[in-house]
Amino acid sequence: MKTDNNKPERKVHRLKDFDYSSCGAYFITFNTKGGARLSEIQGAADDCRDDTAVYLLQSGRMLDSIIKRLNDTYETVNTAHYVIMPNHVHMIIETGENNTISISCFVGLIKRLFNKEYGGNIWQKSFYDHIITSEEDYCYHCQYIDENPKKWSMGKDKYYV
Repeated sequence: MKTDNNKPERKVHRLKDFDYSSCGAYFITFNTKGGARLSEIQGAADDCRDDTAVYLLQSGRMLDSIIKRLNDTYETVNTAHYVIMPNHVHMIIETGENNTISISCFVGLIKRLFNKEYGGNIWQKSFYDHIITSEEDYCYHCQYIDENPKKWSMGKDKYYV
């Protein structure tokens, strides 16, 4: 669907009546735009070997530092598990009791702090989120994050853009 200014209408990705600052865990993915790279994936591209590694470029090291700094700054929001892929980031963000910052604000903060330090905007608008609903769901998404570099090297990463 096109809007009046001939741009595609953006889909709303968040649940309409859900409180994204509530206590819980969320699987988040956000992408770079224009081919901006954060890391390189190296290692064998086959199912039998497990020696795939993520090597952060300077921009990826900068992002990693920002994520760690925010984890130290906020008591009620924590990036519990993440991987910085070549053109996207997967993370699990946990929020605790009495949290006052929404997931959208937290992801926006990561992007803004990065942009300021980097000197420009490399991020696509918005992000994908999944509300983690069980321990099994949490474990599935941790495994997805852990296996994503190998999937990338094999050309099986669905976020490969």
